[in-house]
Amino acid sequence: MTDNNNKPTFNEWLSENNYGRGKILGEIIVGALAVALIVTIIQGVM
Repeated sequence: MTDNNNKPTFNEWLSENNYGRGKILGEIIVGALAVALIVTIIQGVM
């Protein structure tokens, strides 16, 4: 458990990274939409 000494608790992680996690989630959604668009274009070409 020595490697967990410098890590925050889960509740601290939630409160401190709420904005950051929202930004990451937004980037994941944008990335998924981009992948879906690319797949649709590829299927249209094929």
